[in-house]
Amino acid sequence: MIRRIAFGFTAALALATFLWLRQSHRPNVLIISVDALRADALSSYGGTTSRTPQMDALASAGVLFRQAVCDVPWTRPSLATLLTGRDAATHRVRSHIDRLRADLPMLPEVFQAAGYRTQAIVSAFELDSIYRLDRGFFGYDDTFVDPIVAAAGDRVHMASVYFGDASKDRSFRHSKLEIDAMRPDQQTADAAVGFLRREGGQPFFLWVHFFGPRERWPSGATPEMLVPAYPKGVEATDAQVGRVLQTLAQLGLQNRTIVVLHGTNGQSLTEHDLFGHGTDLYEPSLRVPLILSWPGHLPAGKQVAALASLADVSPTVTEMASLRPQEMTDGRSLLRLMDAPDSGDRRLYIETFVLAHAKLSQVARAPGEAEQRFGTAVRGMRTQRWKYIRSEPHGLIDLGYPAIVSDELRRSRRREELYDLQADPSESVNLVEREPEMARDFSRWVDDHVK
Repeated sequence: MIRRIAFGFTAALALATFLWLRQSHRPNVLIISVDALRADALSSYGGTTSRTPQMDALASAGVLFRQAVCDVPWTRPSLATLLTGRDAATHRVRSHIDRLRADLPMLPEVFQAAGYRTQAIVSAFELDSIYRLDRGFFGYDDTFVDPIVAAAGDRVHMASVYFGDASKDRSFRHSKLEIDAMRPDQQTADAAVGFLRREGGQPFFLWVHFFGPRERWPSGATPEMLVPAYPKGVEATDAQVGRVLQTLAQLGLQNRTIVVLHGTNGQSLTEHDLFGHGTDLYEPSLRVPLILSWPGHLPAGKQVAALASLADVSPTVTEMASLRPQEMTDGRSLLRLMDAPDSGDRRLYIETFVLAHAKLSQVARAPGEAEQRFGTAVRGMRTQRWKYIRSEPHGLIDLGYPAIVSDELRRSRRREELYDLQADPSESVNLVEREPEMARDFSRWVDDHVK
């Protein structure tokens, strides 16, 4: 009897030891998202206006993807793509009041099921838990303390609420922007450092989102006043990213942690006479830095020219952690892009519906029709060399009863653009009339992909 008990204890101890060893050898995952970070803001991408020693050091220690793009140039849908591995045609987060579909599997759920401690620290109301990006996280820190759009008078903290009523949710979002819709990067870094010091001894999946150099709008601000502030904002964020990475090294976790750093979207700084992000699909808004690092497992200082998408992050980190991937993704493992020759034929879907919000609507009439109020849907496709963009009237997406747009108005107001990014990286020469067959092919592909 005693012998059987001793054998049972020994077997249990052996199993516990095996499980502990397996658990302790699992790589951690740290995803760092920086809002409105265009690729050429980093020195490692050839930028000259900002000093970014911390992010550049990460690139030197890992793999830098030179042609990485987001599929939607604003925060919530772009990060919905990253967390689900599905592009915007599937997750359909399009308006400022849209929530993520509840039926789409999410990347943190994969790691949570594998026994990881999953934690998110986000810095903008666009990522509030009310929008359903918190699934799969044991902890979701969405503490916001400052306004994005300054308002006069005292500000009282607003608890986040989702009404499910378009009018109420639009009004609530506007109030949040004027009261407490963002968290400064220093506080975000404080929270991330605290998590690493508390929880770094167990396998973790940590997503840290920095507000970054994204514009704030104090009273009376104009784009001309905000453009010069962008490089300084990049440098300030770089310092806070560095604090998180330095803590990782101080705790001896550097070689055990997969680090992904990326921009959520870019930022137009008066290119095409635009400032900010969200309304257009030009390169300053779409192209973002993407860096992958795991010392001892990935080559240091490698640069990859193949076209990459934020949807690629999900299949990449699950493969690197030897976990079962999400059932379906629109992305490809970045490891495959590193090792295989680039064929140049990959097509990525891109879109933005920001101009289809009621606040930005237009009024027009098609020949022989009554006056109509409408927004604009901007959809397109990006390859290694080519960019196709199609803008056309669309119903308003943030109303309870969106405006209906006639086929005639859609046809009469439709506009197409085609750019050869190799010959024309500034997207200044529209080639639609010179290359009509290519434009038709790309347009059909966009329609098929959306369907």
